[in-house]
Amino acid sequence: MDGRLALRMRNENVRPDDSGSSPIPWFLRSRWRWLLVSSAVLALALATPAIFIATQIRHSLYAQAVQENARTAHLAARMVDAHIGGLRHYVESYSRRVLFRAAVARRDATQVRNFLDELVRGNPHFDRAFVTDADGVLWSDYPEAAAVRGQRFTTRDWFQGVSRWQATYVSGIYQRAASPQVHLLAVATPLRDRHGRIVGYLVGQHAVDTLVRWLAQLELAGAVHLSLIDQYGVLAAGPGDEPGPTSLASHPLVVRALSGAAGSEEVTDPITTEPMLVSYVAVTGIGWAVLAREPLAAVYRPIAAFQRSVFGVSALFFAATLVLGAAAVAVVRRYHRALSGSEERFRGLAETANAAIVSADSGGRIVYFNPAAESIFGYRAAEIVGQPLTQLMPARFHAAHTAGLQRYVKGEPARVIGRTVDLEGRHKDGTEFPLELSIASWRAGSAVCFTGILRDVTRRKQVEREIQSLNAGLARRAIDLESANRELEA
Repeated sequence: MDGRLALRMRNENVRPDDSGSSPIPWFLRSRWRWLLVSSAVLALALATPAIFIATQIRHSLYAQAVQENARTAHLAARMVDAHIGGLRHYVESYSRRVLFRAAVARRDATQVRNFLDELVRGNPHFDRAFVTDADGVLWSDYPEAAAVRGQRFTTRDWFQGVSRWQATYVSGIYQRAASPQVHLLAVATPLRDRHGRIVGYLVGQHAVDTLVRWLAQLELAGAVHLSLIDQYGVLAAGPGDEPGPTSLASHPLVVRALSGAAGSEEVTDPITTEPMLVSYVAVTGIGWAVLAREPLAAVYRPIAAFQRSVFGVSALFFAATLVLGAAAVAVVRRYHRALSGSEERFRGLAETANAAIVSADSGGRIVYFNPAAESIFGYRAAEIVGQPLTQLMPARFHAAHTAGLQRYVKGEPARVIGRTVDLEGRHKDGTEFPLELSIASWRAGSAVCFTGILRDVTRRKQVEREIQSLNAGLARRAIDLESANRELEA
């Protein structure tokens, strides 16, 4: 017994009895008990807030990852829609060419092949194009593949889609019959004679590996992977995935994505079978879907060192105090660096995009304005952020825009959300110009926000007018020629 305790007992006339009762707390009766209890109390005092902080950081990291993944998936879906839409417009523009249609009507395989050569060389995303008759029999192609010329392709998805809808159709993923037999998607459009009857189909083929490389350019730095699923649930592309197609049609997450739903879920990854955070959104223009996938290990990686520190707190309380403090500071710094890095990666993608990207809050006030938008509209971001969206549009559209925004915020169905529309924009100097707008909505907490991807289509509209003028001139010449022929015959 310690001498000071003995002296105290004597002064207070207290003596331990045979029953073992004593005014000295049991944990002070032994140096080892005191050390054990003190260590346990200190460990509990340190571990409780540390575990609480770790839990909160985990929740915050998860919420940040959900927001980043969802934002990446929505942005990728809009850009995929715009990319495929550009391919559709490109093929359709060839189908409307008068000389090309005339060559198809004459079954002039050589001249048609020259046009197909021009089509393929004019767009790096297409590596092959061909023309079939109305029954799906291929009779002209580029590059030439004699082995498939004369074959009937009525069983192909592209033929069934374009013949059913009698309009441009984007097929699912399939393997090419001609060499090289790669996996691809096809953009097919009807060819009509001057009476409007379908006389054949023009088909451009976009290889999946080309789509993989293009999709990789949209992927943010870090652990987020983008995957593209066609309308039949077949994996079309995913940076880091196997290039061959994989059917995911039965996976519940893919079913929800292809049905038009959007969301984020913590699931077993349908591709790698790893635990993943997966955000999904439909590409409405073609019925496909985009998956933004991030391993849960990567989501929680900034907190791993901190958790290891917490588990070692009880070993030596003095050392645990130092380790815990250092680990907490390190983890918080890594956490903030991770958040800052995620924001910088997203901003870097938007800042370098060729298309204008404009975001607004539920009140229609601009909250983001990228450099491409500055170039198109003439405003600097510093002077336009916080201003209403109506500043970017002619006055005649202000009332309709405000009414539509209010309807959507109240929960009424949207008219332009998820679609690509042609509108008029207004430059800072007051001039108006045509633009193409793809707009999507997303939520930041309970608030509704909007992001639009805009392109100045002045040049495209000019080319379309020139083509229409040329077609009208050719039509007038054809009428004059028929009149002259009738006069000569008379």
